[in-house]
Amino acid sequence: MNLLFIHQNFPGQYRQLAPLFRSLGHNVIGMGASPRPEWRDSRRLDYGWTDEPLPDGLSDATLELQLRRAARVAERCRELRQEGFRP
Repeated sequence: MNLLFIHQNFPGQYRQLAPLFRSLGHNVIGMGASPRPEWRDSRRLDYGWTDEPLPDGLSDATLELQLRRAARVAERCRELRQEGFRP
């Protein structure tokens, strides 16, 4: 089974769960906001930060951050799909 864990601080609360699924033979990918070199139990992708402009009228800093993260996560998920990964 293919499993995809997404958390801005991955592995976060999945620190024990992701390696457990991997040890059971599942294909596990974790996705987070920034690199975590200490994470070696599963494949890890970073969605990082983008400074692409948002549509006019969106000025709330919290909303902007959330929209930017969501756009990067969606982009990374599309890349995974192009690689043939189906969670």
